[in-house]
Amino acid sequence: GCVTNPNCLSNLDTEVTSTISVTVPGGAMSMSVVSADPPGQVTPSLSATSDSLTAKWAAPASAAAPITGYEAQYLHHPDGTWTTWATPGADAVSATLAGLEAGETYRVRIRAQNAHGWGDYTNPHVEITLPLPPQPLPPGGVTGLAVSRSGGAITATWDASAGATGYDVVYSTDGKVSWTRAATNQAGTSYTLTGAEDNKEYVIAVRAVNDAGTSGWTNSAALPAPTPPPGGVASVTVVHNGDSISVTWTAADGATGYDVVYSTDGKASWTRAATNHAGTTYTLTGADAGKTYVIAIRAVNDAGTSGWTNSAPASR
Repeated sequence: GCVTNPNCLSNLDTEVTSTISVTVPGGAMSMSVVSADPPGQVTPSLSATSDSLTAKWAAPASAAAPITGYEAQYLHHPDGTWTTWATPGADAVSATLAGLEAGETYRVRIRAQNAHGWGDYTNPHVEITLPLPPQPLPPGGVTGLAVSRSGGAITATWDASAGATGYDVVYSTDGKVSWTRAATNQAGTSYTLTGAEDNKEYVIAVRAVNDAGTSGWTNSAALPAPTPPPGGVASVTVVHNGDSISVTWTAADGATGYDVVYSTDGKASWTRAATNHAGTTYTLTGADAGKTYVIAIRAVNDAGTSGWTNSAPASR
């Protein structure tokens, strides 16, 4: 070795070609010594998603020979062992490790190789903690709720809610004291409740649903019970006065008007005298002498009509 041999050469630059002069018996000579060292150390930078990390690096110094490849290792738990996850080629400047756990810390080291062997691993190693994935949010509230009624069917429609995958629909028939579920995670923005009872008021409420939870319930929309047809007309009185016939009757429950008809041929045919007439009296003028007039009345409202009265005869 060079410790005991005064003719030994030491401390040569291991990264470059060194030219030295040597004196030997018979004269002087020069020679070139080429270093035979592996590459320098790789220093990567790390980035991460919630389930992967990516290491990027610049090629390290490798004067003795071109880099031929890399080895990337990771360590999950401090008391675990280093695991090789990639062996990129000579031109590689990055490597990605997938299938990791969000919120966990991973340590990474990389080394390069050339014809003379492997360089040192990254020292100290680099590490990164993976971020948690974005947390889903409950949907926005339902707006635009509208209800309509047709017989025993009540149809509710509403505007689509941001982030909703479905909708829950409930109804109440006791003034919102209690609620009955009509639909759960209903697709679309409309729902028809069938079998509604005619004599009840229905209150409808809707909320949006997704995997993260629910919105609040809508302001409930009240749909009053439909108005029933009016009650029948009673107590019809007919009074003669010259060529006019005056008819009066008792107001019918729920009536908004009255239809009045008459017949002069024994009820074989009828002539309409008044339609949706206001009040509880009507005067038929221009009555023909010698004819018998039969008068009939029925009550009217938006829901329909009552039956006709028993006809009342009026003779002149």
